[in-house]
Amino acid sequence: MALNHLNQYKPTFYIPENLDLRSILGEYEPDWVKHIDKFHYLVDKLYTTKFLDKRYSLESNQENTSSTSLLTYTSYGVTFPQVKPVYSHLTHEEKRESKRKYVNLNMNMIRNVLNTRFTRTVMDTLFDLKIIETDNQYIPKIKSKGYRLRIPYHSQPFKEYSVFDNKFLIKLKRIREEEINTLNNVHRWLYENLYSFSFDIQQAQSIINSLSLTVDEHIGLALSIDKIVNKDIFFSTDCKTGRVFHNFGNIKREFRDCIKDSDGNSLVEIDISNSQPFFLGLLLVGNNVNGIDVERYKEITKNGHLYDFFCQKYSLERDYVKKQLLTLFFCKNHWEFKLKDIFISEFPTVYTFIENIKEEDNSKLAIILQRLEARTIIDSVSPILLQDNVKFITVHDSIMCAEKDCETVKKTMEVVFQNRYGIIPSLRIKE
Repeated sequence: MALNHLNQYKPTFYIPENLDLRSILGEYEPDWVKHIDKFHYLVDKLYTTKFLDKRYSLESNQENTSSTSLLTYTSYGVTFPQVKPVYSHLTHEEKRESKRKYVNLNMNMIRNVLNTRFTRTVMDTLFDLKIIETDNQYIPKIKSKGYRLRIPYHSQPFKEYSVFDNKFLIKLKRIREEEINTLNNVHRWLYENLYSFSFDIQQAQSIINSLSLTVDEHIGLALSIDKIVNKDIFFSTDCKTGRVFHNFGNIKREFRDCIKDSDGNSLVEIDISNSQPFFLGLLLVGNNVNGIDVERYKEITKNGHLYDFFCQKYSLERDYVKKQLLTLFFCKNHWEFKLKDIFISEFPTVYTFIENIKEEDNSKLAIILQRLEARTIIDSVSPILLQDNVKFITVHDSIMCAEKDCETVKKTMEVVFQNRYGIIPSLRIKE
């Protein structure tokens, strides 16, 4: 498949605005200024990852991170966390500092870009200049060393730098093409599809002005929008679950209306009501789990009413129910909380099934459900739509498309669910 988007691809480095690497290198070692792109490349990796992936944000609390964050995927030199550090031995101040998370760089990929000899030079120089620091924690086959920008540069707005060296630009484009060529045919078409959509900056600005955002959230949002506008589209896959990740999926839900089709129209979104609970129902069917409460659970989730069921019967808020149910699915079995007791009283057989799956590893159910979701949306629905030349964006359990393609997408999803599972979920259309 021809990668037409490479003609549009113009790599841009995002660097903290208070970091003038050209001047600093000019004083430190003038001859290295000609290699400025390589320094920008590494700093960009550490800077953008902090803002574009929620697991690295300053505001997030690692100790309460859902087990789904243990899933690993790699994109353009960055490997996302595979294990959670243990902070129980740290003081309050040390815990506060630890929330400035380290990025686990895939050094093989970094060396592929910078070459082996210069990777060490870039790293050592940035250490000597007190621009980056490391956690020095390396666990073979489990965790790479973590790196991060030091405090003065950590939560700064960014400046954009184009690639200075044309040879390096050609190399970056070649590496991008090689990475995309390692994807299977469906993933490659999904990636190419993303270049069919644009983003309305003016509309986004009005939304930004209406939100109360932290500094990190504001910078992360600006980065996400800037990369979409610059056609710097990333696409990565999770080998454990089959999920795909990209710019449009990472952007806040409030801004999805800013994504436009080729005619400049907003997209509609078709998603599965009570998605994770519904896929759990499919898992119950696949494992021949029976019981009166199981049949009731499957019927409620098929109709997309599980959250409403608890809200109405127990006078609970919907957001509370949704968060508590996901906690129930993915937390350690010994955790105790109100909705867990309620769920057990309503669906004891279903809970026993959940508990057995998570007995040795509480992340196992999350992986299974996400794999089932990906096999349905990515592996089954997407190829049919791609064959029909429909332009769309997948966001895990949902599909965004032009309004004219809405019925085609919805019908295709219904046919796939009927053929694969004999059950059609409640599909919501959001405009």
